Amino acid sequence: MSDPPNAFALIRELFTQLQRRRLPIGPPDLDALRLALTAGFGWSSPDALRDLLVALWAKSPREADIVRALFARLAWPEHWTPEPVAGTSSAAATGRPASARGEAGAPREPPPPERVEEIQLSVSRNAIGIPALTLPRVQIADARLLLVEQYPLTHREIAQAFRRLRKPMRFGPPSELDLGQTLQQRLRTGVAMPPVLVPRRRNAARLALFVDVEGSMAPYAPFVEAFCTAVREAGLLQQTSLHYFHDMPTEGTDRSLLSELDPGDFFPALDPVLSRIEPLDAGRVYADPQLEHGQPLRALVAGMAPGTAALIVSDAGAARGRADAGRVQDSLAFVKALRRGASAVVWLNPVPQPLWAHTVAAHLARHVPMYAMDRSGIHLAVNALRGHPVPLERPL
Repeated sequence: MSDPPNAFALIRELFTQLQRRRLPIGPPDLDALRLALTAGFGWSSPDALRDLLVALWAKSPREADIVRALFARLAWPEHWTPEPVAGTSSAAATGRPASARGEAGAPREPPPPERVEEIQLSVSRNAIGIPALTLPRVQIADARLLLVEQYPLTHREIAQAFRRLRKPMRFGPPSELDLGQTLQQRLRTGVAMPPVLVPRRRNAARLALFVDVEGSMAPYAPFVEAFCTAVREAGLLQQTSLHYFHDMPTEGTDRSLLSELDPGDFFPALDPVLSRIEPLDAGRVYADPQLEHGQPLRALVAGMAPGTAALIVSDAGAARGRADAGRVQDSLAFVKALRRGASAVVWLNPVPQPLWAHTVAAHLARHVPMYAMDRSGIHLAVNALRGHPVPLERPL
């Protein structure tokens, strides 16, 4: 007969897997679990232990799904009972922690930590647990098959980065006490007056996301979608609008400018004609990634609220190693058009920066703030959206 599973070893394995997925848990969370087990929680069934782990370690519904999915992939015992190691008292072998039995005359203090570390969880065929609730003719999905994504950035990391994009302003109904004005009013009149209320501070930052889809962006689509979801749901911005395009929403710039460049250069820089590239907003963006519900870019830019920042998410030809001077010209015309209505325009590239060499992305990065979609890149992008100066080789 094989030995019963060691649940404490499984908990350590689960803890390691969660740390690999960058959940913000550490030794204090393990200590909290130890105290909860000492108090008698999580012993009745694997589901009880799973719910305890979710309550202690998950800080959002997404993290709760990750904990449940990884928990279901480990071989947990069906029922629980704490079995003492050799030499412990028989009182601990009744199937529940000593602190939870409440025997007459017995102290209700929890066992010492060193005793708790020695407890092993094993299968108990005689343990009585709460019967499972089932629904007839309803198939419940296997939690072990739940897909738990693992992207270069977690939902929490993206949300924390964009929460720094703040523009605090007071607006809305008056709900906060203005202590200074209230005291001045009392000193000026000499009588008790109603308190002065002011609207509370809210984040008035607005962001317009322009996302490239299909084609070379297809391999990055799940990550980009998760990125946009985190910004919209947890970024705590006043407004986040999402617009889609393919390759470039604007085309038709004056190609005669390229004929003035050095013909001997395989991929010429556009510095000599940079100032002569006119903004181009004759194109369409879409409200859905399927590119079915379009909107004129010109109307969108004209209707941007003051102070709105624009963030472009595209590989800029780096995924296929493209070097096309015409696309550089179209991209610069698009950025110039956005700058007519946006307070700042920043480019995020899902392709790692070392792969930008000799592509459209490398040439655009000389003129437009462009960063890779990694941990440091999104923080630099948020700084640029906030108005921090960005050193560029040849700014627009």
